[in-house]
Amino acid sequence: HGFNVLVLTLTAGMAGFSLTGDIFDMFVWFELMGVSAYALTGFLVEQLGPLQGAINFAITNTVGAYMVLTGIALLYARTGALNLAQIGRALGHRPADRLVIVAFALILTGLLAKAAIVPFHFWLADAYATSPAPVCALFAGSMVELAIYFIARVYWTVFAAPLAPHDAGVRDILVALGVGTALVGALMCFLQRHVKRLVAYATISNAGVMLTGVALLDPRSLAGVANLVLAHGLLKAGLFLLCGIVLVELRYVDELRLHGA
Repeated sequence: HGFNVLVLTLTAGMAGFSLTGDIFDMFVWFELMGVSAYALTGFLVEQLGPLQGAINFAITNTVGAYMVLTGIALLYARTGALNLAQIGRALGHRPADRLVIVAFALILTGLLAKAAIVPFHFWLADAYATSPAPVCALFAGSMVELAIYFIARVYWTVFAAPLAPHDAGVRDILVALGVGTALVGALMCFLQRHVKRLVAYATISNAGVMLTGVALLDPRSLAGVANLVLAHGLLKAGLFLLCGIVLVELRYVDELRLHGA
């Protein structure tokens, strides 16, 4: 029963996060997703691997959550509002001052950690490699993609106008992080023997491609990212479920040991 409750809580967090227009509510719903995800990652708590993966996942994402929450607090101190549109209107009539820039940097860094963007990517492979296959299937189409969606929505609704003079610089930074993540994830994917860890690093690489598409600030690139998110969620979920079938049937998912099996 605990597994079913955690899955329902995770999906409720996704729904609430996607529907709200309040930045603090977005944070709360995302953390509800996070708490459920940590518990699902370590669901087989009697084994050392899932426990280590869950702890790594929880610590890294909690540090990111503190950064996001601090940035939200700074925005509230400046504008007295938590609604995304209200904050955007309050900040839109003047260039960003140092407090707004610090708030943006904190929120962006925290969300990049949650999206497993290099150099904050190391938690994802541990979490995905040790989670039960149905949990990996849920994670594949939700956690990373929603963090990137959070970045896009907050930037365009809140920070696009005050940071307009620095638009090119923000785009260059995000594109560099996205391309770096895509390349590092692809390289690490080629080096893996553990099949679930291999698929996890492929997910990191795809997250970099998604961030790059969002960072280009172009309607066509956003349409491409939307297609990639849909395809990635379905295909990676299928791959993780196949890994689960192999694990049940053969008791291991090491690529070399599987040869000829």
